[in-house]
Amino acid sequence: MTFAAINTVAAGDAHDDRAAETELALATEGFDRLEATIVQMYESALMFQRARNTAQARACFGAIVRDEGAIANIHRSSRLKKVIFLSWKNLATIMEDSGDGRGAIGAVLKCVEMDTTDATLWYTLGRLAAHEREDAL
Repeated sequence: MTFAAINTVAAGDAHDDRAAETELALATEGFDRLEATIVQMYESALMFQRARNTAQARACFGAIVRDEGAIANIHRSSRLKKVIFLSWKNLATIMEDSGDGRGAIGAVLKCVEMDTTDATLWYTLGRLAAHEREDAL
């Protein structure tokens, strides 16, 4: 009668494990790079907004909220979720300030989808809806 140790790994299994670890590391590295890029873009958008360059700020915030990679990975990082949330919130402000009330309502609704507990969002939504006469909201 012979016994084999339970913890032994066949040569092929070890290779598969290393391949899986490498794939995970590459995926994590790619996500980290994506997150850093989105955060950098957000910081640029804030700089443009502070400098009153609303066209550039709007373009940067818009690029963030339309980034498919960021949206697909929002569940992986509270930081990424917060950046996307704040980008929508800043877009709402820019849109309202430029007279695009309906666009601002859409941006605020995106924020509400992400955080239903933020009372300022509900207030802003009501104020914008009243101004735009959007009773159906």
